[in-house]
Amino acid sequence: MRFYPRSEIMRDIFGQCVPTLLLIVLFSFGIGLLFFTMPLYMMQVFDRVMSSQSGETLILLTVIALFGLSVSAVLEGIRGMMLVRLGSKADKLLSEKLLGMRLDDAARKGNDAGADLLAKHETYRSTFAGPGLHNVFEIPFVPLYILAMFIVSPFIGVLGLLGLLISAAVALGNQLVTARRLNNSMQATGQSHQMAQSFVRNAEVVSALGMQPELMRRWKRKYFGGLVAQSGAMDSMSISAGLTKNLQMILQISIIGAGMGLVIAGDATPGETFAAMFIMGRMIMPVSSIVMSWRSIVEGMDAFKEVDDALADMDDRPEAMQLPPPTGELSVERLTYVPGGSKTLLLKGMSFDIPAGTILGVIGPSASGKSTLAKLMVGVWKPASGHVRLDGADVYTWPREDFGRHVGYLPQDIELFDGTVRDNIARFRESDPNDVVDAARMAGVHDLILRLPDGYDTEIGPGGTRLSGGQRQRIALARAVFGRPKLVILDEPNSNLDSEGEAALSQMLKALKERETTVVIISHRPHILGMVDDILILRDGQVEALGKAGDVVPRLVGGTGDKRQIAQTQGQGQGQGQGGGQAAASQPQTAVQGSAQAAGQQANAQGPAAAQGQAGQDATAQGRASEGAA
Repeated sequence: MRFYPRSEIMRDIFGQCVPTLLLIVLFSFGIGLLFFTMPLYMMQVFDRVMSSQSGETLILLTVIALFGLSVSAVLEGIRGMMLVRLGSKADKLLSEKLLGMRLDDAARKGNDAGADLLAKHETYRSTFAGPGLHNVFEIPFVPLYILAMFIVSPFIGVLGLLGLLISAAVALGNQLVTARRLNNSMQATGQSHQMAQSFVRNAEVVSALGMQPELMRRWKRKYFGGLVAQSGAMDSMSISAGLTKNLQMILQISIIGAGMGLVIAGDATPGETFAAMFIMGRMIMPVSSIVMSWRSIVEGMDAFKEVDDALADMDDRPEAMQLPPPTGELSVERLTYVPGGSKTLLLKGMSFDIPAGTILGVIGPSASGKSTLAKLMVGVWKPASGHVRLDGADVYTWPREDFGRHVGYLPQDIELFDGTVRDNIARFRESDPNDVVDAARMAGVHDLILRLPDGYDTEIGPGGTRLSGGQRQRIALARAVFGRPKLVILDEPNSNLDSEGEAALSQMLKALKERETTVVIISHRPHILGMVDDILILRDGQVEALGKAGDVVPRLVGGTGDKRQIAQTQGQGQGQGQGGGQAAASQPQTAVQGSAQAAGQQANAQGPAAAQGQAGQDATAQGRASEGAA
């Protein structure tokens, strides 16, 4: 069990809390001294008042004792409130930083942000205000209590010391027996909760495929395993608590018996005996209370250790000064990426430049590194080596809030947030409504939003659950172009779009082109890739080809000499545009070739002179292919 933090953030927070902790220790010292009010009162009453029969002395002693106990009660109350305030102060200093770093770390490493460190932070924060920690401050006064018992009688002092050692041994044995079981129980319970959350997130698949019985059996094995470990730990704690509680009474009886024997022998007084009994109870009480609260203490310290370790292992993102708005020129320099915990290179030293205002289409087979490249381009993930630069500045070190004002991003897995449509488009910033409407119009979603129950003020629910997949994607597109960004990264922007959405996306790309916005599109849809200026082909994390669509496509389909195949592909694409698209996929080809051919055919159809000249000599063959495709 570790009490001192290893993370710099926690050490800094502890440093700010030290003055309050010292004040709490001072109050605890006063409470410890005032405890002797009761033993001294008992000694005076039994040894002096009873022998002198003085009512005035009894009243005076009683008033003094009540005053001392009242002060002790006030100090204990203030100490408890200070512990609560201490936890709140640590919470204010850490919670925002913890969530921010956790979100950043999850984005960079692809970790599940559901590893709820904030909940664990709350667990150990509440431990500060629990009774277990209160009694920890009583432990330093135990030697003083033993000394007082030795002053009464060496024999009673030895008896008290022996009782304390036995109580400590019971507590230590309880810790050794229960700590491992409690840890196993908490791990199993946490895993079962994560498993249940995973089932709920995929409830449609579970129900549709009839997977519930098998998944429930897996969950029960994990959950009941945690229950068994917890039951074993609770059994041990119950036995230990029972032993400690009864041991306290046994020791007090032993003190009374020994004291009365000393009284008979004339070596002690009745007041000293009852005072020693009271001191024994007070000495055993912190140990007993800690044993009773051991589970919450262990959970709190484990939660503290987990949060501290997570903070210590997080890499703080280095951030440069705020920079002027970029023009959109993007460059990739010897970019390499290795996912955390792996030795496999996903990107292997790629380099290329994208001039400002260019629309680049990125294609490639699955697992070629397309989505990884997108995340590196927006500075979400940290490269293993190399750089992605926007107007010469490293996108990873660019301050996130400032960088986000100049960049639009649509991830492959779209997630909206609980709030209104307006909030999500505006990225939850205070913004001019005209800017929100402008982004919605650019994404072609303005009319769709107006048809919602409350228009832009419609609450979409957690994750946008009240919207269809296509509606979420179109609103996310509006969010991506909000604020007129100079760089827009779109990862499969039309995966959930119908024909109306595809047409709106095409218009959005034209508008971005007119604004001289740099756009990177990852897609396999010919309708979108046919509008790009350049095509980048990735394979196995490397650049296989990069250039103008009319130059890259011929290389993909077998070189510039294979003009008949290019012309046939173009004809198929034209047939698709006329409504005969169902026959366009009749020729077998690889996924990369199919996407690239479709992109090239539409780029040529729009009029690049080079592509038209290259295909001009086979115009007759192209026309026949078009008729056949139609």
